[in-house]
Amino acid sequence: MNKLDEYAERKALLVLKSDLDRIRLTIAVRQVRAIFAPPVAPERAVWAAPLAGTLVGLALPLVGAQRLTFMVRTLSIALTAYRAIRNWRTSRPL
Repeated sequence: MNKLDEYAERKALLVLKSDLDRIRLTIAVRQVRAIFAPPVAPERAVWAAPLAGTLVGLALPLVGAQRLTFMVRTLSIALTAYRAIRNWRTSRPL
């Protein structure tokens, strides 16, 4: 075998490994997402999306895009922490 064939085989192997790692990461992220944000009930989703759109539509001109982005990001992190703590407390044995 010459060097070019060895490099081609090595490159193909690295590409396959990276694809496998990407698939494993996707599965892990979906599992974590399912733990912290369980699927939304259909009856809740019916009114939640229009309400969120209305709130963003009202808040955007009042506070500006940058501040609204910061506020939404902060609330999202706080809600994630709350869910994590709540799930941790309910899953602990007494």
